[in-house]
Amino acid sequence: MKAMVFANLNHLPLVVTGYNQIKIGPYLRGEKSKRKYRRFFAFQKSIIGEQVEKLKLKFFASYKKVFEPSLSAVVVNEPTVFVFSAIPHWQHFFDDLRQHRPLVKELFHQSLSANVKSELASKQSPEIGVHIRMGDFRSLKAGEDFKNVGAVRTPETYFRIDRSREKY
Repeated sequence: MKAMVFANLNHLPLVVTGYNQIKIGPYLRGEKSKRKYRRFFAFQKSIIGEQVEKLKLKFFASYKKVFEPSLSAVVVNEPTVFVFSAIPHWQHFFDDLRQHRPLVKELFHQSLSANVKSELASKQSPEIGVHIRMGDFRSLKAGEDFKNVGAVRTPETYFRIDRSREKY
């Protein structure tokens, strides 16, 4: 989403690669659902289409590269490729996006595929499912402060749905 916001703020084209990856974790754990999100987003391409995009990016190999730029308007005086590939620290995951919340909502809705939008429009009211994965993380120990430790379960009190019937 950071790349989408940056591209929008700077009126730049956006190329998404690396979305089509086989996740082996669900297979190794023997999970029924393999969490495949194909055809959910308009930017998704077939595996072949994605390889074509990667080949196109090779034409920009001589361009200056800026990794993880801040979400602001930039002035560029030379051909530049802006690369977003890092995962933010868990304590600051949405920090850069907070000030752009209305734009994030708009871009997210725009990025949904036509099929997903059609399916959502056919629903009478939003269906909300909350899945909190707990098996991957240890419980918070007595006296530990959640905001100061990582790789622990988020306390259930953190999750609140205040406006579950509000539509986008």
